[in-house]
Amino acid sequence: GSWFIAFLVNKFGEETLRVDYYKDLDSLGFEGSFKKHFKKSSKELVDEFDIFIASGKDKSLEIIP
Repeated sequence: GSWFIAFLVNKFGEETLRVDYYKDLDSLGFEGSFKKHFKKSSKELVDEFDIFIASGKDKSLEIIP
């Protein structure tokens, strides 16, 4: 979970996750707000994340500030 959050923040910015996504969560629901702010379904981004993680530890560590 934490690595996926770091992945989202790295890709879309902290404000998108911390403010924008949560602001629309009640009105759009989980998937609706997710698609609006992260431009893909949760499944698509989890699949992309899985590929990212499989690319190796060194690359994965690059997203940690």
